[in-house]
Amino acid sequence: MSIKKEIVYQENIGDAEKYYGNYCASCHGKEVKEFVNRDKWVYGSTRNEMFDVVRNGAPEDGMPAYGEVISDKQVYELVDYILAAIEDKKSEEFNAGTNDDVIFVSEGMRLKLELVAENADSPWAITQSNDGTLFYTDKSGKLFAKQGDVIQEITGLPTVKYKGQGGMMDVILHPDFDNNKRIYLSYSKPKPDDYGYATTAVFSGVLENNAIKNGKDIFVAEPYLNTNHHYGCRMIFDKDGFLFVAIGERGRRDENPQNLGNDLGKIHRLNDDGTVPSDNPFYNTLNAKKSIYSYGHRNPQGLCYNPVTNKIYDNEHGPRGGDEVNLVEAGKNYGWPVITYGINYIGIIGFHLLLPVEWKS
Repeated sequence: MSIKKEIVYQENIGDAEKYYGNYCASCHGKEVKEFVNRDKWVYGSTRNEMFDVVRNGAPEDGMPAYGEVISDKQVYELVDYILAAIEDKKSEEFNAGTNDDVIFVSEGMRLKLELVAENADSPWAITQSNDGTLFYTDKSGKLFAKQGDVIQEITGLPTVKYKGQGGMMDVILHPDFDNNKRIYLSYSKPKPDDYGYATTAVFSGVLENNAIKNGKDIFVAEPYLNTNHHYGCRMIFDKDGFLFVAIGERGRRDENPQNLGNDLGKIHRLNDDGTVPSDNPFYNTLNAKKSIYSYGHRNPQGLCYNPVTNKIYDNEHGPRGGDEVNLVEAGKNYGWPVITYGINYIGIIGFHLLLPVEWKS
């Protein structure tokens, strides 16, 4: 594949506020609020520590080296802008709560905020059983069940690698949960012999007395990598009882999503016990992973099923721009990174921008 690079934002783009808008806001927010009142800074909070990480990046966490596109002087100007903005924002009140009486009106629905629970630090996913019990995960590695006003923490969970975008992620229930009490969790699984490496795994077991019994991994995406982002992890069942699992490309765009020989950057189709259906599109393809249903995905973290039309849709993060909503069909290639409508975080276009007919979106 031939890749032509084009610098979109030149070094003379203007003041530090503009640098922040161009390079930082898409991940960290336009108003710098994400930097305020952090419990801890991963790479340090001093001027020189921030300069180092902005200039040189943190590839394992998906942060590029902005020293490739702006000068050292401009990096320091950017850091000073962030530090000054933090001081300004500290005077604002972020814990004022919400007005429960406000109705938010969108084109398709009316919404109202209602506090359901406040014991989670970083809630990630939520689902509900037929008896009204809410199950929700916390990224730190926890699962809670709320029935009425009572909240219980569920035990018997696997150990997660809680770093970057990783942790305890999706939770869904078996279609026959009322009878079999089987629950499914997706999470970032540390490599058994090296915690620095991780992958996305699906864990399943039977819920009994607020504990998961006989739990085990029924799917472990390969290979393990030392990056801490793009885990994917969404799961759904279709009306035939097949389990679909969305797996991100783990930040290795040129290695994984177009390679049918590994699990990353794919949506997988499994039986409810993790075995592979023999009618999967690549089941008989030489050297391909038999569980692959579709490929060419970046970081699919939305997955839904329409039981009326029997169609599956995913939405996935693009780089700056290029987010996608796709109709997911068997054997189709969704293009990443060969085509995209986004640009790299450092302002480089390194992809084709035309959509060949063989890609389905």
